[in-house]
Amino acid sequence: MINWQAIGRRAIRRQAIRWLTFAALAGSILIQPATALGDVVSTADRARWSYGLSAALDTYIQTYPLATSDTTETITEFNTTATLEGQSARRARHRWRARADLVAGNELFRQRLEAHYFYRPDQRQMRLRLDARWFARQYRQDTDYSLSSDNDQGRVEARVVPLAGAAAAWDLRASVGYLRYRQPSTLEQNRRDTMVATFLRSSPRVEKIWGIGLRAMRRDYPDSTEISRDIIGLEFDYEAGGFHGEGLRVFHRSERRQIADQTVRPSAWTHWTDLRSQVEVGPGQVILDLENEIWLYDYETSAYINSWRVGGVGGYRLGNLMELTGHLGVTGELFNAGTAAESYQQTGLRAGVESYGSVLSGWLSVEYGHRVYRRQVTLTDEDLLILDDPAAEIDFSYSNFNYWALWINAVWRFTPRLSFDLIANYQPETHTEKTDDTAIGFASIRLVWRH
Repeated sequence: MINWQAIGRRAIRRQAIRWLTFAALAGSILIQPATALGDVVSTADRARWSYGLSAALDTYIQTYPLATSDTTETITEFNTTATLEGQSARRARHRWRARADLVAGNELFRQRLEAHYFYRPDQRQMRLRLDARWFARQYRQDTDYSLSSDNDQGRVEARVVPLAGAAAAWDLRASVGYLRYRQPSTLEQNRRDTMVATFLRSSPRVEKIWGIGLRAMRRDYPDSTEISRDIIGLEFDYEAGGFHGEGLRVFHRSERRQIADQTVRPSAWTHWTDLRSQVEVGPGQVILDLENEIWLYDYETSAYINSWRVGGVGGYRLGNLMELTGHLGVTGELFNAGTAAESYQQTGLRAGVESYGSVLSGWLSVEYGHRVYRRQVTLTDEDLLILDDPAAEIDFSYSNFNYWALWINAVWRFTPRLSFDLIANYQPETHTEKTDDTAIGFASIRLVWRH
């Protein structure tokens, strides 16, 4: 038996986790120092170090209905970030980059370390690459975050190119990673990842870039071994045109996910395809972005259903990217999960502007649309009385809605060393069933000084 209301709660919390993670990462990101052309030439043959400080206000808010009551969660955090970053001479055979971030806020502390090493014996073709990343969080005792277990995660990856020619190169990859919580829970589980892969890729100096690879990964959950899994994936990508004028990019990945205990969760095949194209028409470009996702399970349950999702945007872009460009397009999305109530179709209209000037750079996007579910389901009063019964099997509520989606990411440089950074998103939904209305948003305002 499936408690759909419990699944609804978990879905809401998963969405909250994604946004809170995004907030944490956005709160620790500093834009690299602006460098004049003369500085590039004069410092190309020596290592460079830079540092920066920023003060920020991050706010996350979401509203949603839960059973018979409305819920509003708001988290506001003031934080400061210190960053140290360095890189080797650009023409060196042995190249490296390193970065360290330290963030102190009224909700939590964060630390991030990154290190990268590249070996190019001929200063062109990479033969060896090493990447290491580590990120940690420590929550204050009075934090407003609902999931507040201190945690850290790390990953180390090595890439070797044993064979390289004028047209293509063969590389081997291996990595290990982990995610560890001080107090694991159902939604915060420790895990360990290991991966090996092999790729055949074209030379980056050719006009048409392509690659094909085979990847195998093992993901272990020490506290929930029954959902540990083996993943084998095949991927392919192709790019032509460079997107300066006419261009095309295609990416596809197919994966087989083998679950340790199929009585707990079924194994599955998943296929993902991403297609992007741009064609010069008149003074601007016709743009088309499409995404396709397919899930096929060995057997279906109420929680794991075979599905197909396709969506994208088609429109027209006009202007100069270094000054100002504008775009207008139509969006669409179709999600087919058989007879499940989640199946829907969605259409919208999107408009935006984008610029990467020396003083003001960034982008703004606004979308308005409508989603229609194939089968609307509304919880009755009798359903509400049994929501807390784990054996109750009822449909979670899905009702048609109109939505707005606002995204903004902008940098305003007062001086070459001082800037004002803004990242914000707001997505409200107005449902035919008013009790289903939801809204989620995030905003980060940051004053950054770089040296």
